[in-house]
Amino acid sequence: MNMPTSKRTRRAIIYTRVSTDDQAERGYSLRDQEAKLREYCLRRGIEVAAHFQDDYSAKTFERPEFKKLLAYIRTNKGNVDLLLVLKWDRFSRSSEHSWSMAATLKGLGVELQCVEQPVDGSPESLILKALYFAVAEVDNLRRSQATRDGMRRAKLEGRYVTKPPLGYSKGRDETDRPLMRPNEDAPAMREAFEMVASGVYLPSEALLHIRKRGVRCGKSQLYNFLHNPAYAGLIRVDAYGDEPERLVPSLHEALISEQTFWRVQEILDGNQKTGGPRPRRRAEYPLRGHLTCPECGGNLTASSAKGGRYHYYHCQHPCSVRFRAEDAHGALLALFGSIHVAPEIARLYLAVLKDVQDEREGSREAASAKVEAEIDALDEKLTDAAEKLVEGSIPHDAFIRLVERYETQKRELEDRRKALGDDTSDLLHNARYGLSLLADLPRYYAAAGIEAKDRILSSIFPGNLVFEDGAYRTPELAESIRLLRGKRDGKPANDRGPAAETSNRSSKVPETGIEPALP
Repeated sequence: MNMPTSKRTRRAIIYTRVSTDDQAERGYSLRDQEAKLREYCLRRGIEVAAHFQDDYSAKTFERPEFKKLLAYIRTNKGNVDLLLVLKWDRFSRSSEHSWSMAATLKGLGVELQCVEQPVDGSPESLILKALYFAVAEVDNLRRSQATRDGMRRAKLEGRYVTKPPLGYSKGRDETDRPLMRPNEDAPAMREAFEMVASGVYLPSEALLHIRKRGVRCGKSQLYNFLHNPAYAGLIRVDAYGDEPERLVPSLHEALISEQTFWRVQEILDGNQKTGGPRPRRRAEYPLRGHLTCPECGGNLTASSAKGGRYHYYHCQHPCSVRFRAEDAHGALLALFGSIHVAPEIARLYLAVLKDVQDEREGSREAASAKVEAEIDALDEKLTDAAEKLVEGSIPHDAFIRLVERYETQKRELEDRRKALGDDTSDLLHNARYGLSLLADLPRYYAAAGIEAKDRILSSIFPGNLVFEDGAYRTPELAESIRLLRGKRDGKPANDRGPAAETSNRSSKVPETGIEPALP
């Protein structure tokens, strides 16, 4: 006689989610979701197999706990029957992603169900489920629109709603509303604009100037700042609908005039020449600007004699230093011939570089996913703040403070995302090219044009060269080249090469020559 088998208790995973850290800290929604889901399971005799809880955006399923949830289902395949959420927007706010994940769960033998918005398994229920999925997405889009509208209103009022640019700090007006104010970097930024606007200085020269003033700024950052109309007391309001992009007067203090700002834009856009009148470089004098007088320490210039048949480098001061250009050029090739990297060091360097690149590539994807999730969470916070503004639950100045804080965090994350996204695949290629150039530097230099020769000289020698008695004093090499060349037992190599043959004056040649010491 066959005994009746008892029906197995259904097992469920309950999933709860919030979109902001504030909700997570206050317990708002999370405890309520969990309590209602557990009560639902208790009333229906469903065993709670596991509980997963996220505080990430529902725009995608790139959420840490949801990934663990899927891994749990796969590990316990056949032992999980249900995935329960309280509302569909706790599951996802994207119709496309909702349908895709529902299909994935079904393939794993798990039924997706919502406690407060249930649907049955009938064909007609697909219409209702589609409606629920769409409502969650529409609500997300509506809140995003509210965020954009709130920020647009603040901009139209003349408020700078994101992180203050260099030269400004956060501040408050007389009504305690956010208003950025000039800080200690403001004078340097004003000078940077004025230097570029003059047409005499390049942006790179303005960058060096403000760095000497103690301002920390990168090249790309300065270009972005130079394009920012906020320095001229203008707020850029993006185009919206039929309304074109426009500039409105700011409430904060301007650092420069509008005339200066627009002059800089003309220069940066290439409509005006920059750098002022600069001497044309002549191919006959590639070392002009790279030679120092051995007597007075001044810069050497160059000229020709006898109808241009002979070329000389000479001092402009009342000292008699003068030598033929071809002698200096020949000695330079000899100097280059003595600068090379030992093959075993080059191989070791490339091997270490490859390990570093592989390690970076291995961790970059995980780091990028984490940053993306954090950006999504901030977007969710922005939409929540906008929704509260629309509902009237927070005042406008509180909304501006929230937006300012979240946008600052978001910009920092976007900078990290950009840095993580930078392609490092050409790192080895560039290193191999650089080492091959050092291996045959005289040939590369001789074949290069005048501008390329200038770059080669600047890259290898941080300072100027000193030519005397037919040879160069031992020059200071770029740190990267010095590190690659190596030493033997901490002592210089014996063969210093032809460029080190100088007089016996100790000031002319230090103990270490320029021929690399081999290990």
